[in-house]
Amino acid sequence: AHRPRLCTRGGAIMNARLNVLVVDDEPAMLRFLKPALEAGGYDVATAGGVAEAVKAVASRPPDLVVLDDERR
Repeated sequence: AHRPRLCTRGGAIMNARLNVLVVDDEPAMLRFLKPALEAGGYDVATAGGVAEAVKAVASRPPDLVVLDDERR
């Protein structure tokens, strides 16, 4: 079973699930990563591109961002 992680936010210590934002332009990767991370005990938001990611960060700042950075 997954245990909540001990987090610090603004100097306060609390038990909380970490918020993760996954940004990828491939819907298949988002469909794979979201449930995999949730099964690990994370709260997961997804974004299909930069504009969505900026909105997600503004509305709920993540503790961690998983970003697809494929350069061609």
